[in-house]
Amino acid sequence: MPYNDSIVSSDDRLRDALERALADARTQLELELRTLTHELSDAAATTLASAAGALDRGASLAEVLRALVDTSATYADRVGLFLIRDGRVRPWRLVGLAADALPPSLEAAADLSRARETDGRSNAGGDRESTFPVTVGGRVVAILYADAAAPRTGALEVLTRYAGHVLESRTLHMALGIAAR
Repeated sequence: MPYNDSIVSSDDRLRDALERALADARTQLELELRTLTHELSDAAATTLASAAGALDRGASLAEVLRALVDTSATYADRVGLFLIRDGRVRPWRLVGLAADALPPSLEAAADLSRARETDGRSNAGGDRESTFPVTVGGRVVAILYADAAAPRTGALEVLTRYAGHVLESRTLHMALGIAAR
């Protein structure tokens, strides 16, 4: 746009140039942000699909649970699977956790799980840790503990729920004498 020097001051020209530059930068940034968001979504979906595949490949109950812990460790620095037997929580497999320094939130999560027999997520230990009950036949059989940031807990919840379904399937196959696929 041509300027008439007598009408438009240099401040006005500078403001106009900056507004155009900012508009161009904003458009470019929005495009790059959309592209990055799609790439991250695709990567997250691929990682989750790979984790589900690892659960599916577990030929035994122990292999399914081991795959749950191993894949969960990609989402959190410290994870542990705790089995519920005879009303008590017992560590089964720990990554980044010491067996003698177990989080106190586990007993609270176990009590909550037994009381409600739910497959929902519990944040019994605060913002930096979450527990995810593993249910088989409507009964909580294990608890996945994760020391993770909130954005990652969605994937852990999906994995834990899926692991429960895979365990149910394996249990039914064993009861019926059918080999797992």
